[in-house]
Amino acid sequence: MYIEVGGTRYSADEIRAGAWMAAPGLSANARAALDFTQAWLRGDASFEVRTSGSTGDPKPIHLTRQQMEASAQATGAALGLASGQVALVALPAHYIAGRMMLVRGCVLDLEM
Repeated sequence: MYIEVGGTRYSADEIRAGAWMAAPGLSANARAALDFTQAWLRGDASFEVRTSGSTGDPKPIHLTRQQMEASAQATGAALGLASGQVALVALPAHYIAGRMMLVRGCVLDLEM
């Protein structure tokens, strides 16, 4: 699993270690993505995420790691995703849609 941000690739080990924290010029979205991914890789058991607001104002919701993993596995099976494939995280990382792309990348060993 890798995440590429601004031309720099970060491995899971580098994200866990916070190697990206001192990188200059990272956008707020890139930092949000790497912060969340670090928490995921650290093994956090639950997460507060925000809905996208597509049917009203964005709302905070709490999800367990198991719920998020099950969703990622189901999406991977439905779309035939395999380890090493490339996925674009085109949605803001502070909303559930963007975070679930990051979870799919971690769970399914995708390059993002």
